[in-house]
Amino acid sequence: MIKKMLRAAAVGYLLTIGVAVSSAAAQDLERVTIASNNDELTVAVLNIARQAGLFAEEGLELDHVTPGSGPRVAAAVMGGSADFALTSFSHVIQAVEEGGDIIAIARGFDAIPYNVVLSPAAIEKTGATPDVPFNERVRKLQGLKIAISGPGGATDQFIRIMLQARDVNPDDALQLLPMKTGVNMLAALENGSTDGFIWGAPASQAAEMQNVGKVVIHSSEVPETQDVILLVTATSGKILREQPELAEKVVRIFAKAMKIAENEPERAHELLQQHYADTEPGLFTEMWNDYREMLPRDPVIRPEHLTASLTWLNTAERLSLATPFEKVVNTEIAERIAKEVQ
Repeated sequence: MIKKMLRAAAVGYLLTIGVAVSSAAAQDLERVTIASNNDELTVAVLNIARQAGLFAEEGLELDHVTPGSGPRVAAAVMGGSADFALTSFSHVIQAVEEGGDIIAIARGFDAIPYNVVLSPAAIEKTGATPDVPFNERVRKLQGLKIAISGPGGATDQFIRIMLQARDVNPDDALQLLPMKTGVNMLAALENGSTDGFIWGAPASQAAEMQNVGKVVIHSSEVPETQDVILLVTATSGKILREQPELAEKVVRIFAKAMKIAENEPERAHELLQQHYADTEPGLFTEMWNDYREMLPRDPVIRPEHLTASLTWLNTAERLSLATPFEKVVNTEIAERIAKEVQ
């Protein structure tokens, strides 16, 4: 049952894409490709919009692709295989600093939702129980094999920043194993290949329900994550120059989805439950209640968001970036849409 629930996002995605393709053929919609590293609740604005028919309202057919880790998602935009991405703000910043043609135009998901999940054996080995004071608990995370999505990804940054902020070298303390998805991470924990993983819903809840793991650090406990945006909507400078109307449509779609989540939470819950149709209703409601408050209320990225993300990135990657706001963010479309979509 747990594996069925964890595969629900993929199943819902395939079913929805089939409907979208059929509908597009009849309506001659313009195809827009949007990339993200997964199809889980961090991309709720996309899936609310998908289920509510907001893409079709703007004359668009959604092609949602999931190339893998955050750096690959950003690369899809820069390489032209995706028009837009819901991708890590930190990866956009890094790509811009390296000369990449990518820019953030709207918020996507306003928090870092990851947890540290350990097996019972790992908890006994380290003593990293939830009742241990936070800093001491983090320092106990040593000598373990921990699954992450991939090198340089947000889960990798999450564990690194926690350890480095407490004078622990993550490369000496842990063996970090790239496993891409929560499905893979949970399976590895079940068969004893790892001692734990870094992920959010639904793998964290599934591990506890199945008694193969326990959340020992919740994202809300980590001070370094406060005010850090996980995902932004990004596109290329080429798209902004040559197809500004397309960028406006996408930002408007996501802004409307944000307002559905804020003002019509029951409708948003229903729409997302349709997308993740194979997920057990009780588990989905638990996930949604946790994630709903992490969605943006409006699409505008503000200077304080960049400041927090730079602090996060510089700590995680041992950098000293001071990227100017206007170099990495274009607020023109989001500010206009925020006034339009109330």
